[in-house]
Amino acid sequence: MLFDIGGLMAAGSGLIFNPTDETGHKTGNTVLEASASDYETSPSSATADGSIWVETDASNAYIRVDGNASGNVTATVLWYNASHVSQGTPGVDQDVFILGQRPDSINIYTSASDVADNGISLAAIGTYTNDDKTTFFSPTNAVNYGLKMDATSSAAPGVDFDNGSFTIQITFRKTGYTDLTVAYDVTVDTDAEGDF
Repeated sequence: MLFDIGGLMAAGSGLIFNPTDETGHKTGNTVLEASASDYETSPSSATADGSIWVETDASNAYIRVDGNASGNVTATVLWYNASHVSQGTPGVDQDVFILGQRPDSINIYTSASDVADNGISLAAIGTYTNDDKTTFFSPTNAVNYGLKMDATSSAAPGVDFDNGSFTIQITFRKTGYTDLTVAYDVTVDTDAEGDF
């Protein structure tokens, strides 16, 4: 049975996690966006990346974001709150979710991704057993587990646009607690124009 607890989806019965959620973790709303564009009268290149991961310590679990962007016209990395209002550039390892407990185990699942462009790649951060909805693993403290998307556009000459997005779903499990599942969207986009 699923329970809707202030937007948090929890399955089963037991104690309920009481997290601090800065983002609302609503699928369809971007939590992190990295964007870059570059124009040159010679070969042009723009890069951007966005990362989201889970990290634990002895008493808690955190979902954090970070990103980078490089381009001479636009180079921005933004994170968004629960109302989808930009909070500006994320701090180093920006906390967007704090569980309030250390989970016994975690599941990470890529529920959607768009990586059709040649200049887009999606890679795991850290190691987790399988990217599926059912395989849980015990996290090691101070180790990051998540996903990173990179976008690279280059033109020599011409125009190259690359954009991508993914949705990561994270489930926390702890003895005596109801499982808690959250989902976040990350987008990256780049464009380069080389004009000779």
